[in-house]
Amino acid sequence: MPNTPDIDKFLSTPLRPVDNNGFAERVAAQIAWRERGMMAIELVALFALAAVVALFVPLAGLLGPITTVAVELGLSLPFAVACAALVLSQSVVRLVSD
Repeated sequence: MPNTPDIDKFLSTPLRPVDNNGFAERVAAQIAWRERGMMAIELVALFALAAVVALFVPLAGLLGPITTVAVELGLSLPFAVACAALVLSQSVVRLVSD
């Protein structure tokens, strides 16, 4: 078995740079292009779904349940306590991490 200092010296020496002829940049650009394409598909699907919902569901039918839930949540003590717990835990995490 080789001597430990020799192994440590060998493993601590930096490797020489390898020229990749722009391969990494091309791969990063292709990934970014694909992500933008997927985001565009998702946005088109979202707008299409919103248009279908807007055509077939009356506005009062959409806003009624949202208003009811908002009022019920606004008057809910457990919801207020849960929000306070989230705020306090986020504050503690920020204080501890800093």
